[in-house]
Amino acid sequence: MASVAGGPPAAEPFGWHGSLHNSLHNGRMRRSIPPTHPAAGSCVVWWAAAGEPAAPTAPPSLLDSTERQRWGTFWQAADRQRYAVGVVLTRLVVGAALGQRPEAVVIDRRCGWCERPHGRPVVAGGPAVSVSHAGGLVGVAIGPPADIGLCVGLDVEPVGATAHVEEVAADLLSSAEHDALAGVQDRPAAVLRTWVRKEAALKAIGRGLADDPRELTVSISAATVERWPAHQGTRRLVDLRARSGYVASLALLAGPDGQPALDGLDVQERDGDTVLRVVGPPLGGS
Repeated sequence: MASVAGGPPAAEPFGWHGSLHNSLHNGRMRRSIPPTHPAAGSCVVWWAAAGEPAAPTAPPSLLDSTERQRWGTFWQAADRQRYAVGVVLTRLVVGAALGQRPEAVVIDRRCGWCERPHGRPVVAGGPAVSVSHAGGLVGVAIGPPADIGLCVGLDVEPVGATAHVEEVAADLLSSAEHDALAGVQDRPAAVLRTWVRKEAALKAIGRGLADDPRELTVSISAATVERWPAHQGTRRLVDLRARSGYVASLALLAGPDGQPALDGLDVQERDGDTVLRVVGPPLGGS
């Protein structure tokens, strides 16, 4: 793999890109991919398997120059694979939602604190977007247009990711959450679920761990926010089915005026593998 200083190699066409290009030109793409555009009252979460990490000589050609640069910073093949699947799936479903070619979708990931491209994805004029990946699973949430004031946050973790839960509890949970977790059965699983709910909310507000997560308190028994001084608008948490072996939550945030209304927002989960299969494997092969 090329060094970060020199940048990753230029993107090369790979297995499915020609198929994608042809589908876009002959009109088959919109019929082949299941409907991706969330209605005004819905939010769709797409789940896809990351697949077996390979050792490609170049990143997928649907990654733009900034994304290819970041792809080259990952040392582990599995990390490169998860990142690439997340980018490609995002570009495919957002492109279909906007009626654009995937390569025409511009995704701004600049961090609000340091300007590096690891922040919340923003599509100008497009839907609210959040991406999460862990283990062998990648999730992409797309909501109604972001300009109506809705923010979304998605987080997923493997069920078995409980080795460091006490460190998480000590550093990241609020005093109220500590009290609620005292003596609970299957404490590691309860801490993990609590953290996934919190992380989804923190991702939705767009500041992540730049805000003190201990200032946010979620319920350990239900998907609700109990206290969050940093966000005075309305909020809704939804525990997701995701896939077997994973814990996932979605956060939806609205403004202080309660708009858009969150309670009636229909949250759907769909199979992102069907989207990736339209253009065929391999993802990231040279």
